[in-house]
Amino acid sequence: MVAVVHPQKPRMLAIDSGANYLLGLPLLVVPRGAAKWLGIPDEGTAFYGRVLGGVLTGVATALAIEHRRQSEGDPVGLGAAGAIAINGLGGAAVALWLLLSPDAAALPRRGRVLLWGVSSGVLAIGAIEAYGELH
Repeated sequence: MVAVVHPQKPRMLAIDSGANYLLGLPLLVVPRGAAKWLGIPDEGTAFYGRVLGGVLTGVATALAIEHRRQSEGDPVGLGAAGAIAINGLGGAAVALWLLLSPDAAALPRRGRVLLWGVSSGVLAIGAIEAYGELH
């Protein structure tokens, strides 16, 4: 039995998965180097960057599994509702940190630009996914 899927849902899950891999894998593999290159804080340790990279890579993999699901008997990954929650909360948390934290002002310009782009991007992806779920 083939699941009925909104035609835009697989595309948005694939885009969301790709964005999470793009951010997560470098942080997972070379956390301090990726943080320095991206201009974001590394807190003097690879721990937080590596954990964040692992979480983002896990979310990306769950989205990819859901994107490839063809029927109800296939493994279930992270669906659109979960992705909407992650994108909304994650994007809002980064935006609030940028707006309210004195540490944000100390970041290099490229770091602030990157984080505003990530925040805006994941909020936009979440909004598009939410719109797709409602229509």
